[in-house]
Amino acid sequence: MTLEHTLSKLNISIETIVFQDVSPSVVITDADKALMKALAEVFPRTFNQIFRWHIQQNIMKHCRQMFDSMLHFENFMSAVKQLAVSNTEKDDV
Repeated sequence: MTLEHTLSKLNISIETIVFQDVSPSVVITDADKALMKALAEVFPRTFNQIFRWHIQQNIMKHCRQMFDSMLHFENFMSAVKQLAVSNTEKDDV
């Protein structure tokens, strides 16, 4: 299946799920590129957020090998989680 075909099917599905005259302010996805592109086409003013759990999973998958010990990696992940729930720059780690 081509990307264009996938996007076309996603656009039709998204348009049928949501009321015609209402666009969501925010949509939370799992970082699926085709879905994110379809959402941007159907709802150009909608802010697309990636679900925090997926971000953390990707960090664990791709960053673990950068640390020389599990303790250092766990400290890093703890800081990432604190950053994810902070509300302002002052709250940041």
